[in-house]
Order: sequence, then C-alpha cells, then structure tokens
Amino acid sequence: MTGRQRTVLGLGMALAASLGIPAWLGGSQVFLHIGRTAPWALVGAPVLMFLAWCVNGLRVRYLLAINRHSISYARAWLIAAGGDFGGALGPGLLTGIGAYVLLTTRAGLASFTAVALFTLEKLLDLSVFFATLVVSITLLAWLAPGHVPWYIPITAVALSTVLLTAIGLGAGCARTILRGSAGLMGHVGVSGKFRRRWLRWGLGFRRDVRRVMAQPPHRLAVLLTLAAGYWSCRFAILPLLAAGLGLSVPWPYLVLVQVLAVFAGQLSVLPGGAVSVEVLFALLLAPWIEREMLGTLLLLWRASVFYLTLVGGGVAFAGALGRVR
Repeated sequence: MTGRQRTVLGLGMALAASLGIPAWLGGSQVFLHIGRTAPWALVGAPVLMFLAWCVNGLRVRYLLAINRHSISYARAWLIAAGGDFGGALGPGLLTGIGAYVLLTTRAGLASFTAVALFTLEKLLDLSVFFATLVVSITLLAWLAPGHVPWYIPITAVALSTVLLTAIGLGAGCARTILRGSAGLMGHVGVSGKFRRRWLRWGLGFRRDVRRVMAQPPHRLAVLLTLAAGYWSCRFAILPLLAAGLGLSVPWPYLVLVQVLAVFAGQLSVLPGGAVSVEVLFALLLAPWIEREMLGTLLLLWRASVFYLTLVGGGVAFAGALGRVR
C-alpha cells in the first residue's frame, strides 16, 4: 500500500468515525436538531474558523519577517490554513510539521529554520493553553462550583506543564540528542555521509532554535498575542454552537473541553484525532447534555473545525503550493 493510499484510507476511517459517533449518539434526531439551530450559530462557527486563519496568517507573516523573509499576507494566509490542513491529515504533529516545513521552505526558508519556527509556534500555543486552562478553571470555580470533577482541571494543567517542559528540554538539549542519534545511526549501519548531513542539519536547527527563542520581549509579546487571538477564535466555536442549540453549559467548561480535545487528538493514530476526540467530548459533556443534543453539538463542532479544515484548508494548501515559487 502506497503512502497516498494509506492517507486516503486513514482519512476515510476518520470521517467515518467522526460522522458515525455523533449519529450513534443522536440517531435520527441529530438532523432535526440541526434544522432548529439558530442561523447565526451555523454561520458564525465557520466565520470564526476563517478569522482564526486570518490571525494565524498574521503570525506566519510576522514570524517570517523577523527571519528576513518577506511574503504577502495572502501567501501567509494560505500557509496558515494549509498548515492546519496538513495537521488534520495524520496523527499527532507529524503531518502538521511536514506541511508547515513544505510550505515555508517553498517560501525560501531553510528546513531547519522552518522546524525551529514550528517549535516556537508550538511553545507559544502551549503557553496559551496553559493560561486558558488556568482562567477556565478559575471561572468554573466561581460559575459552577462543585459541578466539575477535580481530576479534570488537574489533568489538563499537568498535561500542559509536561508538554511545555518536554519541548523546552528537547530544544535545550538538542546537541546531546544529535550526538546520541548519530551514534545510534552508526550502530545500525547508517552511512557516514548521511550521518554527517544529519549532524549539519541538526546543528543548523539548534542554532536557529536558540536564535528564534532569543527574540526581544516585544516581538515575543506580539507572537503570543497572535497565538492567543488564533485560539480564542477557535475556542469560541463550541460555546457559540451550544448557545445556538439553546444549551446551558458554562462557557469556561466548553473551552476546557476543547483544550483537552486538542491534547486527545495528538494521541489518536487517525487524522483529525478521530475517535479519541469524539470519545473525550462525549465523556466530558454527557453529564451536562442529553444524548441527542450531544450528538448534534458534536457533529456541528466537528463540521466547523475538522471538516472545514479538510475542505477550506485543502484548497489553501493547494493554493500555497501553486503560488509560492
């Protein structure tokens, strides 16, 4: 089976799961509830996703500008939306980083510089997640005291802390990791030429990671603000849809569910975090929402985030490949 066939198969399984689980939860009532959803919610959810890409386009353009690569905002928007499409095609961060590197290297960046910028983006995203979790948990303690099990916020904060620490340590210990990997390659019979190329690439990555992490505070503040704007648009989608369905779930809890869904999606072997995202979503919201409405909300949310990324992000990805030299 070729790589393309595996991608198509995985995507088909992911779509089947992300459609099948809401249908199993809500049955035939799902489509009735969708028809009764407030029009402003049905329109507003994809608009928020589009706005998220607009903000992320600003982040991509700013990141490349501080690395002396000037591109138009339209091209940066295509890279931002196309990068999300790449991330939705496979498990974890693997396809996401591949798409990001492909699109930014076509814009003139070296591959190790692209990976360094991707690393900085993920650190900023995790910082936003951490702050979002703290704010959400604080508001929940005030708005819905005693309604949220204690282990949910603790698990969320612990995951953010572990991931932030892991990425930070990985970037800081790059030299040790490179030496160890080169030694391992030698033991398994990898050619010396490839090992030397790997070391040169790794040293370039290490140098660029240090350089991008050493940006002046005002630049990091701009990047952090843009990251917060991107995720604010995305995290506003679920509360908007819940309001459109007339559900009374505290919005900080809905934001918390989405943050945990992002983490759960990294654990799935299917595109878009299929199955793990749906299962977590259902487990966390089942105590708050009736089964039929839960299936409806899940389907609308996945349509606004996952399906829209596959369609709109896919068009942007193709456009980015066609527009950049």
